[in-house]
Amino acid sequence: MKLQSSWLSAALLPSGQTLGVMMSKADACPSTCVYVGFLGWWVTEKDLHDFFSPYGELVSVRLLISKKSRRSREQAFVEYGSVEQAQRAITWLDSIDNASLVKQLGCGGLVVRFADRKKPSFDA
Repeated sequence: MKLQSSWLSAALLPSGQTLGVMMSKADACPSTCVYVGFLGWWVTEKDLHDFFSPYGELVSVRLLISKKSRRSREQAFVEYGSVEQAQRAITWLDSIDNASLVKQLGCGGLVVRFADRKKPSFDA
């Protein structure tokens, strides 16, 4: 069974019951936090701050670092002061091919989208 690519789509069982609601990652709920992927390993938090700050007031920039290799995991989270600023950055920067940030030129550019909400922790 093929699901629609709309913002929300429900999987229907042959009996007509719904299996659940599925969301595309590209259509995540708007928030002030933006996910950035396909970064080069050489990119620093300062590089990201300088590149993303023209689109709004930055609250935080967090580059993901591998515990094992101590190198960048080539992904980051950038948090803006408002949803509108985050949307502006996504609109202008998603798929941009910037030689100083992108892992490999000509392969689709940066991935910039609303970040998924943090999953609740069930630690005792």
